[in-house]
Amino acid sequence: MPRQPRKESSTGVYHVMIRGVNKQLIFQKTNDYHYFLRIVADCKEELPFQLYAFCLMPNHVHLLMRADFGKLSHIMQSIETKYATWFNRKNERVGHLFQDRFLSEVVEDERYFLTVLRYIHQNPVKAMLMQEADGYPFSSYPGYFTNQPLIDSNMILNYITKKQFYEFHGEESDDECMDIDNVIVRLTDSQAMKITFEITKMDSLDEFLLLPSEVRMTYVKQLYDARLTKAQIHRCTGLSYRKINKVLKEE
Repeated sequence: MPRQPRKESSTGVYHVMIRGVNKQLIFQKTNDYHYFLRIVADCKEELPFQLYAFCLMPNHVHLLMRADFGKLSHIMQSIETKYATWFNRKNERVGHLFQDRFLSEVVEDERYFLTVLRYIHQNPVKAMLMQEADGYPFSSYPGYFTNQPLIDSNMILNYITKKQFYEFHGEESDDECMDIDNVIVRLTDSQAMKITFEITKMDSLDEFLLLPSEVRMTYVKQLYDARLTKAQIHRCTGLSYRKINKVLKEE
């Protein structure tokens, strides 16, 4: 099926998302998140654009940005290539890190701009990584209160106060925007096994079954987040369905 042409925003504002290949982890350690943001900062110097919001999730990234339509692909290609090269070298891996080309949606009006802004910042809460958006260290939310140089916060803070910003983000919402769950990727068993070995760093099922129970539980959750089915987790790890169901119910 041919790719659909990317839509151009009349405002120049885009909600952009990149995701790990097969939705696997692209950030494994704290240093990974920091290095990615350093690349974004460098890219802003080389290929100027405005960044209003970001959220780095374990297996995908959200950006709310204003950029020339003709330069958007160049900007994202630069960010993805530099990070993937560094990540692969550091982890002694080869191959693609990101799934296909980046995804984007246009942001054409003020109302949807604020919707996307809040949606991005609430991602860790909806994923149950945090109870409050302001507690997540790898999003732009704290930057609105600390004047983080990476964020172009003036446009928003000239429109609403920091107090209003805080209250707006604290509201419960059923906002629906582009996200990783909007795109269905069905893994083959060979892809599932490859992801299992990449996440666990194991060479065989025997090694996995010898791990402490708490470590196995952590890996099961990561494999499920990487979009392996319970049946695939069972086949790739040797764990019983009962144990897998117990781990996932405790999340």
